[in-house]
Amino acid sequence: LQIAAAFSTAFDNAIAARQSQFADALTPNNARYSGHVPLLETADADVARVYYTAIISVLALERIGLPFIDCNNSHNRMFMVGAAENATTNSFFWDNAYLSTLLVMLDPDTVQC
Repeated sequence: LQIAAAFSTAFDNAIAARQSQFADALTPNNARYSGHVPLLETADADVARVYYTAIISVLALERIGLPFIDCNNSHNRMFMVGAAENATTNSFFWDNAYLSTLLVMLDPDTVQC
């Protein structure tokens, strides 16, 4: 029963962390990223779903504190993308045609790194 309770707490914390990450991505002058992604104004639910899912898919690529990141990025952050030869768990760049535009808006400091 203790393990189940610990899992439930850890799971709730993971959800809260992802929700915070998503909120920061959409908030100007946030503490996490050097930029932000604009909110979409549309009445079309399908367009909104595609737009916000695209943002979530890029946020899932974020990695912080990896030992091989060597740049002046204050958050020691990178976004993992890969190609067919080594991307068993990464996102393929051709699946994310919007990736470069989104990253430049979201975190220009990291992109310059």
